[in-house]
Amino acid sequence: MTAGTAHTLQAALTHLRVHGWTQGRMRRDGAVCAAEAIRAVTPNRSDRRVSDEERAALTALAQHITPPPTDEPDELIGDSAMFQVTAWNDACTSMAEVEDGFRRAITALEQP
Repeated sequence: MTAGTAHTLQAALTHLRVHGWTQGRMRRDGAVCAAEAIRAVTPNRSDRRVSDEERAALTALAQHITPPPTDEPDELIGDSAMFQVTAWNDACTSMAEVEDGFRRAITALEQP
């Protein structure tokens, strides 16, 4: 993972701040969850799987919020980074907690 991943996470955090944060679903009345914020700022794939950029950002965030993800990041359920990020998002008690998770991942990626 690179500085590009840190930039993606920063863009996703900005997206969350602008559009608002939600839990229990990917989107609600314009607000988004952490995983949807990442998806919103990364390239879309037509086959409904995550892009390499989305996978890298989800994995980086998952590594700083929960136990490390499995080696199957394209999975949308189970122990994947997507599942870990959405489960964490739904367990958070505030937007500040979500922002803190993003900041930890961004800071770690920016370390030499």
